Amino acid sequence: MPHPLSPHRTRGRAIAVRRDEAETTRAIRVAGNHLLLALGALLALAISGAAAAALAQSTTGVPSAGNADEGATDPRSKGIRAAISKQLTAFKKADADTAWSIAAPTIQSKFESKERFMRMVRTYYPQVHNARSVIFKGLRDIDGTLVQKVFIDGGPGDYVDAYYSMRLIDGVWRITGVFMQKTKAGDA
Repeated sequence: MPHPLSPHRTRGRAIAVRRDEAETTRAIRVAGNHLLLALGALLALAISGAAAAALAQSTTGVPSAGNADEGATDPRSKGIRAAISKQLTAFKKADADTAWSIAAPTIQSKFESKERFMRMVRTYYPQVHNARSVIFKGLRDIDGTLVQKVFIDGGPGDYVDAYYSMRLIDGVWRITGVFMQKTKAGDA
């Protein structure tokens, strides 16, 4: 009969303990990511709530392809719209490298990897991930934060106004957050 502390008995226990520790660590990491998402959403609401309200009050009408909307003449608008469009295209093509590169460092540090970032967008921002069409609306500077309003058609009956907070970092426009608000097609 083997000794109770022989390698044969402890190895199985050690493997089971390591497996339990790994599962516990993974569960904590998942819970932590969910907590970060919730905190991020609350932060976005706190920061962007005033921005969203200000944009919602000041941006009306339906811009057509031939008419410039509010903010389109702002010299920063072209770069901001290009960055948002590039990320939306990257989501559509499942190009994690490009989508990740447009997220600001603060967003990247929250999700640690482009795979987690893409999973978060697919799960919590399906309209952004699956955008069928977009209409850029007003660009506003709200208390020093540039916010681009974008109407997104996320699929049949699934419309949102997305408020992108933007920052110029090392000469490149990066997305620092997105706040979404359900809307109707006629509100575009």
